[in-house]
Amino acid sequence: MRDYGKVHTSFWSSPTIRSMSEDARTLAFYLVTSPHSNMAGAYRLPDGYVCEDLNWPPERVAKAFAETL
Repeated sequence: MRDYGKVHTSFWSSPTIRSMSEDARTLAFYLVTSPHSNMAGAYRLPDGYVCEDLNWPPERVAKAFAETL
């Protein structure tokens, strides 16, 4: 796990991010700031972790992941 990371303010004004639903934006931000990542920013993330961390049901996670791909 890394102790810190940068998320640029341009994240929110990116055309790609702006075109996403609120759930997909939340998931994208979660993926960039995930507590499960390592110093290199690489990690394995089972859907169950996302469900637990965001307090979302599996269907909501799957729909948001489908939109972010």
